[in-house]
Amino acid sequence: MEYFLSLAILSLIPATIIYKRRYLLKQIAKAVPVALLIGTVFDYIGISRGWWSYGKDFLLGPTIYSIPIEDFLFFIIVPAGAVSVFDLINNRKK
Repeated sequence: MEYFLSLAILSLIPATIIYKRRYLLKQIAKAVPVALLIGTVFDYIGISRGWWSYGKDFLLGPTIYSIPIEDFLFFIIVPAGAVSVFDLINNRKK
């Protein structure tokens, strides 16, 4: 549950930036599928081979192919945040 709450709180940062800059949605729509695909494959291999695991006490519980639901949320929030912050930095220089 703690992992989900931290992701939910961190998602507020890109959400506020995106709300004011709607043109970022196209860029985020390009970045999220790439992160989801690469991250999901990487996590699946890592979990199935026992390279790492997730503490069950910190998760909501549901998984898809042994990957916690929170991890999919992570692969959405991180690219959205990266695109948003990059846009903020890029526009400050102009």
